[in-house]
Amino acid sequence: MASRRFDIKAILGDPAQRRELSVKTIIATQAREGIETTREQAEAAYDKVRQEVDEQLVSHYARHGKSARPSTGRPGSAAWHFETNCVNSDSDSITDMVDAAKPVTYDTMLRVVGEPFLEMQRELGYDVGSMRGGLRMKNDWHVGYFKSTYRGRPCYFFTWSAIEYIFTQG
Repeated sequence: MASRRFDIKAILGDPAQRRELSVKTIIATQAREGIETTREQAEAAYDKVRQEVDEQLVSHYARHGKSARPSTGRPGSAAWHFETNCVNSDSDSITDMVDAAKPVTYDTMLRVVGEPFLEMQRELGYDVGSMRGGLRMKNDWHVGYFKSTYRGRPCYFFTWSAIEYIFTQG
């Protein structure tokens, strides 16, 4: 029997494929527990979890993002802060941003954006700084980092769970 390989990075990078994988995983996990779950129930559960995570992040940054020791990135430049994510933006702005994006490294994003980027990592459950034992975003191979413009302003963003998290200056 021939082995069948999947490009998991491509699947996780595509929102529709990631959703499909997650829905099938929910159904299979529930079945192992003896719980019959319909596709509609699994989709609703996936959507609810994604919405709750996004709301928590946006709420946190609405309260703390701009004051949480922002980085200036370079001497003489305005501080960077969390602006929004794709769920809470309009599709045209996100499409334009993604189309103009240039890949950057984790280290570049950390150097430029600074503390707001670290705070977002903490919110997403990654180990940061002296924390040990868990996953670090830098080592999470399915997170991507980019430089672009968002609504005409320079931005850096990362993709996590098929959601773009956007940082701007000012």
